[in-house]
Amino acid sequence: MSDTRPKPFLLQKTVLAGLCYVALCLGLLAHSRHERLSLVQPTRSALVREMLCPEQPPADVLFLGSSRTARGAIPEVFEQRYEELTGERVRALNLATLGRSKHINYLTLVEYLSAFPPPKAVFLEVGQLDRTEHAHDLTARFMSPADVLRVLWRAPYRARTRERSQELTANPPGNAFDSFFLYLERCFANVDLAMEGLGRGPEDEAFALYCRARNAWAGLLGGAGAGRSRFEAAFEGLQSPYASEVIESSDADLSQQIRDRGWYQVKTTGNYYQKGKAHLDEWDRTLNGDSAFRRTKMPVDYTLPGRYLATILYTKAFVDLCQRHGIRLIQVEIPGFLDDAMSNSQIAYYRRKGELYQPPDRVVLAKENFADVNHLDEEGAKKFTRALAQLLAKPPRR
Repeated sequence: MSDTRPKPFLLQKTVLAGLCYVALCLGLLAHSRHERLSLVQPTRSALVREMLCPEQPPADVLFLGSSRTARGAIPEVFEQRYEELTGERVRALNLATLGRSKHINYLTLVEYLSAFPPPKAVFLEVGQLDRTEHAHDLTARFMSPADVLRVLWRAPYRARTRERSQELTANPPGNAFDSFFLYLERCFANVDLAMEGLGRGPEDEAFALYCRARNAWAGLLGGAGAGRSRFEAAFEGLQSPYASEVIESSDADLSQQIRDRGWYQVKTTGNYYQKGKAHLDEWDRTLNGDSAFRRTKMPVDYTLPGRYLATILYTKAFVDLCQRHGIRLIQVEIPGFLDDAMSNSQIAYYRRKGELYQPPDRVVLAKENFADVNHLDEEGAKKFTRALAQLLAKPPRR
């Protein structure tokens, strides 16, 4: 007689298939994390991945922040000026992202410390990064399993997307009933973000595999020349997990950023740069005599946790991480042209947290230092970077 008794739960085919799938996903997540495959797609993320390769020498100084930092801090200029002042050679690295997110910058520093010894100093952009009601588009790419738990526990974001954040600002809750459901929405938005960060393994492996295959096919079709065969070109393409759009950009390609150790130098002949200069000229013409000598203040109220909880959470995490590793943390306001100066409450907050550097008005008010309203051009970046080198050359105030 056949045994008709049901199999134990864990031996049932459906359960075994589910457990195998979970194990596969966990294995892909672990491999993806080890290879940092979540960072292969956007150009700036790919830069972080390349600069964290074991073949790279460790850095003494890191720059972290938004596109203002990416375009405003030039490692080579910093190194030259610091050596002039101290006689000491240092290696600087700009790992700032494109877009506002102190969250990404914190996780970038965590990744750096997992691969290299602690740097001597970290320059961290503040002010512009504070308005973080929603998660930046790239945040999930940088999230570690430990950070997933932090996001689930603290729910630091008010909304999942920029559009929803703007909608909430335009239509605030009218009563306690609305506030309760918005609270639930906020919780689910952070759960969604955490699950995206935790589930990136299979997605990133598949995308990297697709890019490798496409690069190999491109090499096989047209890669002969320069002393190599088509098969050698195909094999070389198979080694790269990057899409061609990441390697070459109309504004600032990846290879150039690697040579510049992270400085995001926008090509002055490109359409993006020309539009920025035109907007800067238009902005300058609209200024009246009073506003030309007064920087605008960012409206900040730290009593609104849904709007600034991410800033508070990751500022504390930054300070704790740097203290634990003996890193000098210098918080820096990166200038915009007559735009978004920090409020008095922000200044007081960051001074309580540690060292704060604010550029003099001769940098902020000089139009010739800017490529557009938000970003320094090359000459302005050189001036600003030299000022940062002078700051680090001085011993910190006690």
